Amino acid sequence: MKIKKNLFSIITLLSLCLLFFSFTEKGNEFKEKSSTSGIIYFVRHAEKVKDGENLDLTAHGTQRAQELSEHLIKENIKSIYATDFLITKNTVKPLADKLGVKIEIYNQKKTKSLMKNILKKGGNHLVVGHWGTANEAFSYFKVAPEYNTEEANNDNRILKVTYSENKLVEAVLLTY
Repeated sequence: MKIKKNLFSIITLLSLCLLFFSFTEKGNEFKEKSSTSGIIYFVRHAEKVKDGENLDLTAHGTQRAQELSEHLIKENIKSIYATDFLITKNTVKPLADKLGVKIEIYNQKKTKSLMKNILKKGGNHLVVGHWGTANEAFSYFKVAPEYNTEEANNDNRILKVTYSENKLVEAVLLTY
């Protein structure tokens, strides 16, 4: 009788352990899948002054940077990337300040590295630079851009790229 009781206790304990580990594995699977999905917002820098070497934003450009901040404040931006120019950094500064997020500098000639980093992190991100960065991002997904690059280069445009499992889901050109 005692042996049966001990055997029953051991089987019960093993069953509970298996059940626990199966839930843990499912939790990890969900965590991994959710971390490889999100949105990347691509924005061209705001209007810049015409003279100088490291150009800053005009008054209209500063206003547009504020509008961008107001437009994206509720989009759960996890990280903000900008090229190492005053105009790009100042375009995202209002949003970075409101979110308390550090602006990460990226090399516009290494867009594939940037994309790999973003997709590894998962979540929503903002990238500010020139439209060449957005075009290079599409090459990372191995698809051609599905938007009018001339139209995208106009003021107040955001390219919203939704991704999942490192694949492009949708790309939409928006106005803010």
